[in-house]
Amino acid sequence: APLYKDKKTTLAIVKDEYAEMAALLPRTDAADAMQASIVDGAIVVRQATARRALSFPEWLKALFIFMAAYTRRFPEQMQHLLKFADTVRELHSAGMGWAY
Repeated sequence: APLYKDKKTTLAIVKDEYAEMAALLPRTDAADAMQASIVDGAIVVRQATARRALSFPEWLKALFIFMAAYTRRFPEQMQHLLKFADTVRELHSAGMGWAY
């Protein structure tokens, strides 16, 4: 079974389009959060749209899932993606801060 489950995000990856990394990870309770607001005197409830910040291990896992999907169409890019992942890992290990 493939690592990636979200077909919309996977399609964006193989089409070389923007893909939200958090969408590649399993949904969490935070991803199911609801947001309530008052519009014209009525309470409106909808799924929260705020992007969840990923921890470095979560981001790295999402990157590996991205790589699995991306390299199915662009296998020649594997070396570049591995170098990118290693560079980011080294920067994180050196305490360069993390914000995604």
